[in-house]
Amino acid sequence: MKGMTKTVICLVLVLFSCKGANQVDSPDPFAKIRRDLEQYCVKTGVPSLAVAVAKDGEIVWEEGFGMANIEKNVRSTPHTCYPIASINKNLTATALLTLVEKGDVSLDLPANDYLGDIRIKAFRGKAEDATVRRLLQHTAGIPLHYEAYYPDQLTVRISQKETIRRFGILTAAPGYSFIYSSLGYGIIEYIIARVSGRSYADYMTQDVFEPLRMSNAVFLETLPDSVAIEYKNDGSPAQFALGIRHGGEIYCSSHDLVRYCQFHLKNHLNDQKMILSDSLIDLMRNDFDSTAENAQYALGWRLETVANYQVFSHNGGGLGCDTRIMLIPSEDLAVVVLANSRRGNSTAVSYKIVRALLPDFRRSSWRDRFSTLFRDPEPKAINPGELLTGEWKGYITTFNEQVAIDLIVTVDGYAKLRRCDDQAVTEGWINARRAISIRDGIIELMFEDEVLRLDENRPERYLLLRLFYDGTFLYGSANAGNSTELIYCVPSYVELSRTDNPH
Repeated sequence: MKGMTKTVICLVLVLFSCKGANQVDSPDPFAKIRRDLEQYCVKTGVPSLAVAVAKDGEIVWEEGFGMANIEKNVRSTPHTCYPIASINKNLTATALLTLVEKGDVSLDLPANDYLGDIRIKAFRGKAEDATVRRLLQHTAGIPLHYEAYYPDQLTVRISQKETIRRFGILTAAPGYSFIYSSLGYGIIEYIIARVSGRSYADYMTQDVFEPLRMSNAVFLETLPDSVAIEYKNDGSPAQFALGIRHGGEIYCSSHDLVRYCQFHLKNHLNDQKMILSDSLIDLMRNDFDSTAENAQYALGWRLETVANYQVFSHNGGGLGCDTRIMLIPSEDLAVVVLANSRRGNSTAVSYKIVRALLPDFRRSSWRDRFSTLFRDPEPKAINPGELLTGEWKGYITTFNEQVAIDLIVTVDGYAKLRRCDDQAVTEGWINARRAISIRDGIIELMFEDEVLRLDENRPERYLLLRLFYDGTFLYGSANAGNSTELIYCVPSYVELSRTDNPH
């Protein structure tokens, strides 16, 4: 018996020694990227980054780099709350799908069915075709919109309901084209609140964060002292609140987000409640609008293919943050990158992290540069050709008036715009800042310097026309905006017809 005991003890020691030797000899796949991130923060002035990686159901790396709060000397950790910006669209889609799971919402009913006494107004297509599903896919026809207010400006902030009433318009027919729209997700959040009978924040907290054990997922109103402060490129703090909830008011840690991603990888963690069935998790990743041009977004996830890997991701960005979550389901892999600076380069960092585990994860056309999801790539100049070159006349229809305008597109691709009233010219010509261009299949023209004064209560600094051409009309959204005194970009409907003969 004693001989057997000695044998067992020796065997245990041998196994322990072998395990220990393997641990010592096993290289750290993240050693190089760790050094790179430390150097990156120092060289670029990015205050901090927080990263987290999960593989095969386990968190295999999570770490913070730099200072979450420079003034208070608070270092970044995996549990530091960061602003996640538009990553919240993915969280919001998940919340909406829980109402679908419960039978309280149908994806294929018009969004107007859930909005009570306010309505999405159609300038193009039919409002009944702007379904809940298409809002989630950014193909409902809702245009570009955002509003941001600094803390001392919140008294002039309009309500969510009034925002939808003014700017919840269809400037393209539902199902026609992908148009990234934060307001579309603001409408989804409004639906969540109306259908659940609770505030959006309460529903998110009680039906998403708590069941998934996301204790560091909080709203702007309940931030902890250790929160990561947003910093502008010049190093000054950049705290602000959005005019309508669509992501900018939720903060979360990289640790909680990578656990959230594990839920979406169907890892079924023991301490998480399954708030969605596996079939709805699959639907969120795979339900694209097959009728829409440039469709690239399912229900809260963007799909891309890199080196034969299917990648599902969402990014966020603001004045002082750059964030990304990504999944590679075939490898049971999730990556989270959060930065409290626009220069965080979250997309590049996430790619480098994945390459530490999958060396063939590369695409030749992709450059490591600052990028956030749906902060569209730089617009590409186009030749206007005979179809667009010439004189156009039409109207911009705001929430409270109709403004007559003239537009001239020149052969060299530039344009000029003026305001008219009752066919009489009341404004001088305003020249476009850059040549006519195209972005995500949408024609763009940018004008600056207090252009048309579409809203006397807002100091307008630019007008961005985002147009489609149907062979007869140029139509789409006229986005009045400002990036200094107030931060906003609000849409109106624009339609123009040719007044000359190009042939």
